[in-house]
Amino acid sequence: MLKNEEAVSPVIGSILTVAITVILAVVIGVYVFGYGAPPLLERPLTTKITAASNSDTPEADIKIIHKSGDLLVGGGWRLSVVPVDAAQEFITASSSSEFQVGDQLTVANTTIGANWLDNRTLNGGGKLVKGKSYNVKLIQFPSQVLLVDTVIEVR
Repeated sequence: MLKNEEAVSPVIGSILTVAITVILAVVIGVYVFGYGAPPLLERPLTTKITAASNSDTPEADIKIIHKSGDLLVGGGWRLSVVPVDAAQEFITASSSSEFQVGDQLTVANTTIGANWLDNRTLNGGGKLVKGKSYNVKLIQFPSQVLLVDTVIEVR
């Protein structure tokens, strides 16, 4: 009535060792390669964007500069430039209008009734007027993070 159970313990030990190794490899791979991180459009951005009256030109315009941080993906951000007393009207950046560190937008029109003519120019909307104040907002979506929220008097 003797049973030979000598091989059971080494086999179970080997199976457990392999299983633990595989699980550790998966956990380390997920951590190192960032699998499971939200896509760029869905995570909040960390950026520094400034907006000011553009004194470099004789025209009435506003200069918006991407100083540092994450890239704003084309089609993933919205801009609103309206007189202070008007309701916000956002226009969505075209899919080819990435806004990255060092880029500058020069806005000479309001976004009321406007659309993008190209990556950096608005078509339509009313012309900005010197001496008048404008509410400037720039948001990233779908997270709706407000990246610029300021009132600028055009000089």
